[in-house]
Amino acid sequence: VAPRTNASIARAALAKGYSLTIRHAEWKSPTLLAAALALQDEIGAPVQANVYVTPAGARCTGAHVDRHDVYAWQLAGAKTWHVREAPEGARP
Repeated sequence: VAPRTNASIARAALAKGYSLTIRHAEWKSPTLLAAALALQDEIGAPVQANVYVTPAGARCTGAHVDRHDVYAWQLAGAKTWHVREAPEGARP
């Protein structure tokens, strides 16, 4: 489990080019909770909302395989997304 941080530490890390990850953001935001519950009702499966904040020109993560279905919404900035089927035998 990552240590908790405060806003000034998070801003300083972002300024240095680090990405910020908030796992289970639905636990912190009523708006995200409502969206997660609506999606959960629609698809009939559990939903977890993660938030990733990455400075311009930086990358949060390299190419990888997720073990679960992912719905991604880009809310600000610009990015090129590459989405494809996982190769046979790929490990996350």
